[in-house]
Amino acid sequence: MSITLLCLVKGNTTASAFAVDIDREKLVSHLKDAIKEKKQNDFAGIDADRLKLWKTTTKAVGDPPASVQLWGDFFEQVNSFHFDQQPRFERPRFVMKEVVDEEDVRSVLDFNICQILNKLMGPDCVYSRRPTDTPGIPDFNCHLIGSLILVMEAKRKHVLEDMGEQTFPEFYNTSKGKDVIQQIYNYMGGNELRYGILTTYDNHWFLCREHTKLWISKTLSLESESPPVLKAYAYLT
Repeated sequence: MSITLLCLVKGNTTASAFAVDIDREKLVSHLKDAIKEKKQNDFAGIDADRLKLWKTTTKAVGDPPASVQLWGDFFEQVNSFHFDQQPRFERPRFVMKEVVDEEDVRSVLDFNICQILNKLMGPDCVYSRRPTDTPGIPDFNCHLIGSLILVMEAKRKHVLEDMGEQTFPEFYNTSKGKDVIQQIYNYMGGNELRYGILTTYDNHWFLCREHTKLWISKTLSLESESPPVLKAYAYLT
């Protein structure tokens, strides 16, 4: 299935926006090739893989959750759960990479989180960036034996820099907090999913939806050992 993306070169006005058609199954590298081909003069002398892409969205709309509450015991649930191969999740060695923009966030998440989880969890559980024929286009998704079970949304750190030491239910009272949560809540509700994950890579939040009510965990840092980040991800599957 082909989709049409509206593209805009950073610094240009919306009057310069152009459309690019691409198959939903294609990867970001294919999109870069399509953009370079579409704007050959603008990107002459620039290799397609050097292009930096940002996914932007309009203000998130839709019915908001009836309530946003703290998933206060999530960390305790993860810590007390015992996997058959528990030691594999404890202290992974992450490859360090400077994260500048949202595409960097997605790339390092794919390499350090998703690909590692795919190796640890086995062939039945697959974290992927591939688009699915479902409402919305989340950054990542997870399928268990072919069925979509959760979605992930990546954000640059600066999007959440005003959050400070607040919990997400507290930050939700701000307009920026509402927009961030509304987007992933739409993905979860549109796909009838119970779980979702919001991440800046350095920090992670785990979401649980019950009908129109939403619970969000405390902030889990990448360096956490109680619980380890990978174990928290695996727990939701």
